[in-house]
Amino acid sequence: MLTIATMTPAKAGSYYKESYYAEEDQIKFSEWWGKGAAALGLTGKISDGKVFQNILQGRTADGTKKLRADPPQGKEARAGTDLTFSAPKSVSIAALVGGDKRLIEAHDQAVNRMLTLIEERYAETRINKQITPVDNICVAKFLHDTNRELEPNLHTHCLMMNLAQGEDGVWRSGTNGNLYHRKILLGKIYRNELAQAIQKLGYEIEIRADGLFELKGYTREQIEGFSDRHKQILEYLKTEGLDDTNENRIKALFETRKIKQHDVDRQALLEEWQSDAENLGIEHPTPNLGNSVSHKNLTVLVDQAIRHSEERTAIFAKEDLEAFIVAEPTGHSFEEIEAAIGVNPRLIHKGLRLATEESLIREKMTIALMQTGQGKLAPILMTKAPLPEVLTASQTEAINHALGSQDRVMGWVGVAGAGKTFTLNTLVKIAQAQGIEVSGFAPDASSAEVLGDEVGIATDTVAYHLLQQHEPSQKRQLWIIDEAGKLSAQEAYQLLLKSSQQNAQILLVGDPKQLTAVNAGAPFKSLIDHGLSATHLKDFLRQKDSIIARAVQLTYHNLGGEAIAWLQKHEKVSETPEIEDHAQQIAEAYLKLSEAERAETLVLSGTHRERHGIIHQLRVGLKQEGRIQEAEYVTETLGRKDMTEEQKQHARFYAVGDVLIPLKDHNCLKRSKRYQITQISGDDVTLNEQITLNLKGLKYPLKTEVFVKNELLIAVGDRLKWTRNNRLKKRTNGQEFTVTAIDPIQRIVSIVDNKDRLDEFSLDELNHCDHVLVGTVYSSQGKTAERVFVSFGNDPTVNRESILVALSRAKYEARIWTTNIQKLRELADISHNQTNPSELLKEQGIKLPIPPAPLHLKEKHWLERVEKSGIAPEVAALNAESLEGMDVYERLLEDHLATLGSGQYVTQPMKRVMDQYATVAKGGVWADGGIDATRLPYLIAGEIPPEKTFGEFKADHPRLDWRKTQQKGSDQYRKYEAPKDVPKGIIFPRVPEAIAEKIYAKYGVNPSPEQRKSGFWACVYWYPEIAIISVEGKKKAESVISQGYAAIALPSVTGGYRSRENSVELPKRRLHPELAVFATNGRQILMAFDQDTKQNTVQNVRRDLVRTGELLEEAGCKVSVLKWQPHEGKRIDDLIVNQGVERLMNILGHAIPLAWEAEKHYRNEYLKLRNYLLKTQGQGRKLTELMIDMAIFYTANPQDKIKILHQCNTLEAGRKRGIAEDDQSYQIQIEQELQRLQQKLKSKQRPRM
Repeated sequence: MLTIATMTPAKAGSYYKESYYAEEDQIKFSEWWGKGAAALGLTGKISDGKVFQNILQGRTADGTKKLRADPPQGKEARAGTDLTFSAPKSVSIAALVGGDKRLIEAHDQAVNRMLTLIEERYAETRINKQITPVDNICVAKFLHDTNRELEPNLHTHCLMMNLAQGEDGVWRSGTNGNLYHRKILLGKIYRNELAQAIQKLGYEIEIRADGLFELKGYTREQIEGFSDRHKQILEYLKTEGLDDTNENRIKALFETRKIKQHDVDRQALLEEWQSDAENLGIEHPTPNLGNSVSHKNLTVLVDQAIRHSEERTAIFAKEDLEAFIVAEPTGHSFEEIEAAIGVNPRLIHKGLRLATEESLIREKMTIALMQTGQGKLAPILMTKAPLPEVLTASQTEAINHALGSQDRVMGWVGVAGAGKTFTLNTLVKIAQAQGIEVSGFAPDASSAEVLGDEVGIATDTVAYHLLQQHEPSQKRQLWIIDEAGKLSAQEAYQLLLKSSQQNAQILLVGDPKQLTAVNAGAPFKSLIDHGLSATHLKDFLRQKDSIIARAVQLTYHNLGGEAIAWLQKHEKVSETPEIEDHAQQIAEAYLKLSEAERAETLVLSGTHRERHGIIHQLRVGLKQEGRIQEAEYVTETLGRKDMTEEQKQHARFYAVGDVLIPLKDHNCLKRSKRYQITQISGDDVTLNEQITLNLKGLKYPLKTEVFVKNELLIAVGDRLKWTRNNRLKKRTNGQEFTVTAIDPIQRIVSIVDNKDRLDEFSLDELNHCDHVLVGTVYSSQGKTAERVFVSFGNDPTVNRESILVALSRAKYEARIWTTNIQKLRELADISHNQTNPSELLKEQGIKLPIPPAPLHLKEKHWLERVEKSGIAPEVAALNAESLEGMDVYERLLEDHLATLGSGQYVTQPMKRVMDQYATVAKGGVWADGGIDATRLPYLIAGEIPPEKTFGEFKADHPRLDWRKTQQKGSDQYRKYEAPKDVPKGIIFPRVPEAIAEKIYAKYGVNPSPEQRKSGFWACVYWYPEIAIISVEGKKKAESVISQGYAAIALPSVTGGYRSRENSVELPKRRLHPELAVFATNGRQILMAFDQDTKQNTVQNVRRDLVRTGELLEEAGCKVSVLKWQPHEGKRIDDLIVNQGVERLMNILGHAIPLAWEAEKHYRNEYLKLRNYLLKTQGQGRKLTELMIDMAIFYTANPQDKIKILHQCNTLEAGRKRGIAEDDQSYQIQIEQELQRLQQKLKSKQRPRM
């Protein structure tokens, strides 16, 4: 068993200081462990308490140096993570009471093996807020042999210190998220290692139904005789009314433990144990080296694990296989298990991520079916149909695309709330008028029913449709597949195969950015990536509230963390540490609504625990209102047990009480009949106390649904839903109904469903139903409501997709309750959607060999550009040159040196300047600045624009930047050099003809031969249809150009505009002259600056981005901002190298409006000025908001003050209350007040005599 707890310095210090041992024994049974400990000079026994305390406090052993940063203000420091490995009770009895010390050694070896695995896999730190692997941990080990009840309990506390040393040698805080995430796996591996070591000693083991083991030779009663702590924990859970979960058991563990006893008489304790053993009739098992280790077939186990894992996800973790394999002891070491996984021929490996060859083949076959059907059908309409004027441009395009497509498979990619229903209705009417037979299908029954009701066509689930045997139709068919993003890979393949046999055309409708299938694969995304003919319904029409609309769009653009921050700013997110408080607060908010408002409200939760808590609170309130009757009745319901088909073939994954409903006749089992498991013994499963199945001996796989029994409280007035289809009784999974009467004598429940159909069921049946008041986020996909209340914990169910789905259900209001807003922001940036095997191959990257460096570039300069920055070899060769010695001086100082002397002699002033550049002259790489863009407006087609003398030189040995060094107090070096006394210009890299042609084709332009002679950038100037990506730095621009996009390089983030000229402040900022040339009306400009993590840098970069962008917009350009997650790569060339061109294309497709960044910038400027005023002028004075805003208006930069004022608290508060913005009136009020004060000051001034 493994338990994990986070420890503070105070808690850890006292916890490990106390023990049941005498002081000398405490030292004897302690040990420093790990590469991190060794690096800190910590080895051997933990004998110095002061050293131990220093390490807990995050300092060196002598306490002189701090190793990690202090926690945020108000938060307690984390000393480390306590990993407690506990041996099975029978092993403790045999080792500590029976006296076999070899078992203690076996336990210690298993613990050390786990620590080695943790150090190799799960040691991590944060660098620039990003989790980064390290190869070291520092652990304090303490071996204990009793619990607080002084029972035999062999366990080791491994305090993994909150310290980690990065590759750069710097010590930082560690992270422990992965340890919690993989806790169950680590516990299983420990038991597997221990079981093998014990069997090697000659002991036999017995594996329990739950996969745990005990030594053979002890009865359950004897083991429980030494297990008072276990009884105390269970009794606490029962008394407190808590579920028996790991989380609650840990809580009970700490709540029920006694104070440790000290200086225990060890001999007396041993005698007491031995006396208890005698009273329990214990005869300790005798190890026999003739007993062989019980080995399972590893090859078979790995194959089973693969089948289990690939059913749910096309790309799975190595840990998923390991968890299945070690669900119970295997008789093999972890090294042997790893080796068996490594040699399995079915697997494609990418680090710890895996896929199977079969899943890759299935994906390729699905893509082939789509591609084979392209251009094979006649269009539904040969000419464009007259369409309703109320349709948006993207809706019109989607309908025309579907009617005119000649492809068997086509797609509509629609954002949530894009008006899909109205668009489908229009399409269906036109198709039916042309004699087309239209049918609808969806991955789940509720989505299929909604599609049928809204569009008026026959619908069913995809699974049911695939089971039906249809004769090929002579009539042309159109199959509309709604929520296509939820299709599994297997369903998509079978669907496309069936359509080719049935003369059917398929329209896939969905959004790959929302939640995907429960089972493996994301075929809709795969088909789009591989050429599916698709149009985009891209208008966010559902959200009528600007705040919710902005949050939805941010999340859609992969900026979930910013979306949560935006909602938090507008008081739409509430933080309460306890989930139970969420339930109370959500219930209160819901019960304040009118009946009509409740009908238009979705209440959602991420987990079943949250859901049940909210339902309970809501039902209490509804009873008080009289909407639900007080009299409640209990009925047993069946909830689906989450098992893969592979798990269903093994007894160890079942539990007594589980209910099986076979999907087809199987030996003595009848289809659709219910069978309850009454006993499990080894591989034998007994059903209804009569039928025994040996799962290992089945000839064919068992095809069955598996359910667990739950108790459901119901009363008249309750709203419920069916949770399983019943075609015979016309009950659909997800269909809602109301309880109208309950006969307590006959035990019959009368109901009416949402289509006014009457029905009834018995309280004594096992019913497939549940409360409907609160839904899960997954089940809400496809629904719409006026408002949404959602409870989000900090668990794996929360991710970018679940947040997008929850928020995008709402039209006017969305509110979130969470346990930790900061953690929620982090989770909102993480995608958990299904991926495809082909994506794993892309990650592996089949890299072409890099050609040798050209003569004008040194090998290291060549590789830096081609390998590390993703620059195409032909682009790198055109734009860079290695220089050293006098060539460097000439390129950087030629004009300047000419002013200091002439002729063949080096003057003293010249020497002084050259000495400053001595290290630079040792060598580096030069990049030309390209054309002088200011000459383009005067250029005649066929003329070649002149080049400017400006360029950049990156020195191999840069020189010290004295000004920055003095400012920062540490050595700062110049990364780039430019020619002295030459104005900085924008860099326009040279573009090879092949890439230029690719860019022309992308934007549908065809320059004349004469125009092409003038070069690429002249053609970009002449054709404003070509979008320009603006970056900072030439290598980044060259990397983007290499991917087929026009990119220019600003010399710095401030290089796009000028606010001063000749050291004089300009009355109005203006664009850099070269950038102004391209600022033509309608041109799209995309700005892609570095994704920094330091707050000051982020704010400064945003300021300059906004200033440049606003000037471009004033010139008529359409300006957007490219954003990505910093961990994907700080710079855009890092992104391209790390994530590939597909990710770049994705980011380009999700550029955000400049206005969003501008709003954040001006709000930040307002807060900075406000805080400064409060700090300097607010001491002892009460400043009103009007007084503060007047001061800001008076002192702010004249060019920005109106926009800054727009973000003031007064107007912000009005926006939150829904008051229409009137910043102009507020500005007039401030100006009038300022004039009044000025008049007042003038009147007080004395006239001069």
